[in-house]
Amino acid sequence: MTCYNKNLANCEFKRLKDRVTTLNFHDYIDKVLKEKNYVICEPEDNIEKDKYFKIELPTLAYDYYSELEESEKFDSIILDEGQDFRDEWIMCLENMVKKDGEFYIFADPNQNLFDCDIENIKRIDHSPLKLTRNLRNSEEINSWMKMIKPNINIKSLIRGGMGVEYFPWKTTEEEKKMVADEIGRLISQGINPKRITILSPHKQGKSSLAGMDKINNRRIESVGTESKGGIKFETIRAFKGLESDVVFINF
Repeated sequence: MTCYNKNLANCEFKRLKDRVTTLNFHDYIDKVLKEKNYVICEPEDNIEKDKYFKIELPTLAYDYYSELEESEKFDSIILDEGQDFRDEWIMCLENMVKKDGEFYIFADPNQNLFDCDIENIKRIDHSPLKLTRNLRNSEEINSWMKMIKPNINIKSLIRGGMGVEYFPWKTTEEEKKMVADEIGRLISQGINPKRITILSPHKQGKSSLAGMDKINNRRIESVGTESKGGIKFETIRAFKGLESDVVFINF
């Protein structure tokens, strides 16, 4: 079972049984190629690094699996968040599964944050069935989402729930105080801090919460490193596929 998002693979997929291989796509092919004594050198330059992960590493993996015996390939591959995948990566995964094996892709074009051409997925035989029941978001959040995506007809199984609230601010300091006050209010009402996540389009150092390491004496921590009483902060891209009971969108 694989995906693009490292946090999703590390935090959620590892709940599966030991007999299932659960790594994000690039970590897995990097691991396999190194075990087979391929010379893997990740570039320092950001432009070259981007080319390396987009093209060079997947191409090496494709070539390796092209030469592999069928018996050494996967019986089944499940790809989550398939809209994050370039066509070359999907071709690589197809090459990693046995000819009589199974290859499943779950994708949502509305979550295409990396501008991949999701039409490429449709060249693969696919089910006409759509997932129409939302098991994650409350009825209140689904109603709010319809203002943004009016054509989405999703039924929420979680009735009621907290409404979506907006908090306008004029200065960065004002925003920091508002976030701290609202988180303090929620915790005082019995909300466990580990159920709260702050998301931003930017890493914390470039967000309006830059320079803060605590909120109400509770550490601000990344996903996967959070302590019992910490508040999670992550970029929207890095958190995609994960979930939290209370989410702050911070700019």
